[in-house]
Amino acid sequence: MEPIIRPVLANITTLAQHQIHVEEHPEEYCPDHCPYCGISGLRLFCCYYRVPDRENSSSESMNPVKILRFTCPDKECGRTSSTLPACLPPRRWYLWEVQQQTLSQLLDGRSARQVSRCLTPSRRTVARWWQWLNRQYQIFSHHILNHLYEELGRYNRSAADFWSALFARYSLREGMVINLCAGVRVP
Repeated sequence: MEPIIRPVLANITTLAQHQIHVEEHPEEYCPDHCPYCGISGLRLFCCYYRVPDRENSSSESMNPVKILRFTCPDKECGRTSSTLPACLPPRRWYLWEVQQQTLSQLLDGRSARQVSRCLTPSRRTVARWWQWLNRQYQIFSHHILNHLYEELGRYNRSAADFWSALFARYSLREGMVINLCAGVRVP
């Protein structure tokens, strides 16, 4: 099965930016074409809400976060799709920043148990993210290096060296946006 390429708004890097932008410029969230059948002319269908701000207390939280859904005009397809802002990872509860903090601590030599004691994600989630990052290293690093070879090319000898170098200069979000734009399924 062909991977479905979902668009991402790379310039929306925070939840605050997204909440303003989705209200003022909803048309920018409309995909150019249906990711399932390729037909253009999608229409706003509805929205759903995500709860990605797991770090702030309820009084300071940005939750819920509105995600617009667009429907394909083709009667045979009729599926819905959405465009995420760069700050929101697809299919994940935690923001890219939380994931990067977690992975950075693992790269520094802490165990999943130690990391889960000082950050919100559970030990099981921390371990799962670490496995995901290492399992996908070849694919993710390939696309990131296509864009950032001059800065990161000498660090591609091992997964740990590569991710440490990326996190020192860029963010996990920036690396994953490169992969999303290349059509890689993330995560």
